[in-house]
Amino acid sequence: MTRRPLAYLRRSSANTANGAGRVSYAVQEAAVLELAQRHADTEPEKIVEWGKSGAAAVGAFGGTGRGGKRRAYALLREQVANGEISTIYAYSLSRLARSTRELLDLAEACAEAGTSIVLAKEGTLDFSTSSGRLYLTILSAVATFEAEVSRERAMDRVAHARENGRYLGEPPFGWQADDGRLVHADDRSGVDAVLAAFRQTGNYRQTALMLNEQGVPAHRGGRWVGTTVQAVVARELGTPRVPSRPGSRTHNAEPLARLLWCKDCDGMLTAVSRDFVTRKGTRGHYRAWRCFASPHGMREHPRPTSITDKRLMPALKAEAMRLRVPGDRLATTQANEAEVAMLDERRARLVDALEAGTLTRTEVEPRFAVIEAARTKIAGTEVLDEIAQAVDWSLPADKLTPVLTELWERVVVDLATGEIEATWRVPEWRAA
Repeated sequence: MTRRPLAYLRRSSANTANGAGRVSYAVQEAAVLELAQRHADTEPEKIVEWGKSGAAAVGAFGGTGRGGKRRAYALLREQVANGEISTIYAYSLSRLARSTRELLDLAEACAEAGTSIVLAKEGTLDFSTSSGRLYLTILSAVATFEAEVSRERAMDRVAHARENGRYLGEPPFGWQADDGRLVHADDRSGVDAVLAAFRQTGNYRQTALMLNEQGVPAHRGGRWVGTTVQAVVARELGTPRVPSRPGSRTHNAEPLARLLWCKDCDGMLTAVSRDFVTRKGTRGHYRAWRCFASPHGMREHPRPTSITDKRLMPALKAEAMRLRVPGDRLATTQANEAEVAMLDERRARLVDALEAGTLTRTEVEPRFAVIEAARTKIAGTEVLDEIAQAVDWSLPADKLTPVLTELWERVVVDLATGEIEATWRVPEWRAA
């Protein structure tokens, strides 16, 4: 296997940050590439992670509870473990991680794989000797200390600002911060364009399409989508009711809402339905399930991007016919119902005692908490009455939807072939 050098660049904030975060991309890139050239690695592969906290790494110790966000770092760890990397070049130790345990874990993994770590600030890390490991431990502890002190100071500044009623964070579209207070921006032409387009279309998505066609820049110069339009409209006008097209149905009214997912991009499929009348006067209803990831920038999404009910329903009904609920689960449902009725009666007696003055609120509240905890536990294990030995597809959407969502956690659909793969909430319910 050919081993290759790798240059890793990271900064916590994509905008302005404190401490080492002030080192720009250009400065980091120039320093790291020059460092690599001095070690005869003229063209190292670059991995860039911008706007990611160093505390968000996940290694052998599980990170800090914010892990999983540094995907580039996870890729680096994977390539080191596979023996693909000869040398890691970085600006400083703090750019790799902000946790002592994570840094030591990375160093140990690099030692096992024969990978060197060369830093523009601290130099080459030699963790093959006891003195080198001591030096690395001290440096990593200092990096962790700096991160924790910086976090504490930031939390203090945030708390002080909130106590004084100051606005924190980036101002929303069309607004600006003036001495900690949100005020209208000097240029409100973008907001005016959004409201004018929305009044014309009455639809968030159509408004986004119109704004993009008109070349109106969104927040940070991006493109408009329905959710960003909705946020601006809600902020400026409240939350207006958007009228539906004649014959259209809302997403949640469909029996398969929030259950179907695209196999190609793992995006949620959305119902597209309408009533129609043919030239001969025959009335009908058309419904398909579409992956809307394609119009929002995923040009690599393969065709087709939708599937009709006519092609999808046979596979879904065949999968639902595999349902075999054990008899003991149905018996458990009846027992749960009796337990819930008893808990409701206990709660009613507590309410009567509170109103009569025989018990105080302080005495009643912990008993209420016990009752609600018991109800929550039952709700997590109960089986819907509608789930028997078969699914009744003739049920209306408001009755069928809870049955299907209790049956399946998600259904992955191959839009090209119509094949499905259902994840059952209780795998034992699916007959082979």
